[in-house]
Amino acid sequence: MAQHLLVAADMYGLDRLKVMCERKLALGVAAGTVAATLALAELHGCAQLKAKCIEFMVEASPEILSAVLATEGFKRSEIHDKTAKMIGLFY
Repeated sequence: MAQHLLVAADMYGLDRLKVMCERKLALGVAAGTVAATLALAELHGCAQLKAKCIEFMVEASPEILSAVLATEGFKRSEIHDKTAKMIGLFY
């Protein structure tokens, strides 16, 4: 639900609500959600949420990172190549 609310908050310029949604989503970042959350952050200009997602992937164990990169959400993500290269620089 927070994803949909973030989209609406961004669309209608409700900055405080957008920040609240970003914080909520940042708390739920996990291997199965990070790709979709990163794409959402990229599309809606959520710098802090994007940073949290990248931090999660950079600090993840090799097993978790492999699981993230293997998810359908990451494979279908428009930011797949850019993010994979970024992770490669840190890992």
